[in-house]
Amino acid sequence: KTLKTHPGKIGALLGDLEQAQKEGNEAKSVTVLDNMIRMNAELADAQYQLSVIYNHQGKTQESKALLESSIQLNPKQIEAQMTLGHLMSRMGNRLKAEDAFRAVLGINPENKEAQVELWKLLNKP
Repeated sequence: KTLKTHPGKIGALLGDLEQAQKEGNEAKSVTVLDNMIRMNAELADAQYQLSVIYNHQGKTQESKALLESSIQLNPKQIEAQMTLGHLMSRMGNRLKAEDAFRAVLGINPENKEAQVELWKLLNKP
């Protein structure tokens, strides 16, 4: 449901934002932006959750596409970055896997799982 309805709602909010800016209504602009951020985070999480389901069903390409979209909406979503790293590693795309694990470490340098996974990739023959 979120995947189907949120893009339309976000589009409507963009229209509201444009109107608020034309009116010079700063308070309304802030409220609309806050709503957009919240909806983008919800959409990113929904895409991540669906990608996990697809991954378990063996639909790796669909899972990958959803993960990339989720990360685009919310680049600080560690779970999505980690899942993408694992998926890319299994698919043999070492560079994409490294990028995903490095992104996690960019968010949280102390993330042990990302450290271990990156070390494994960098020390693979």
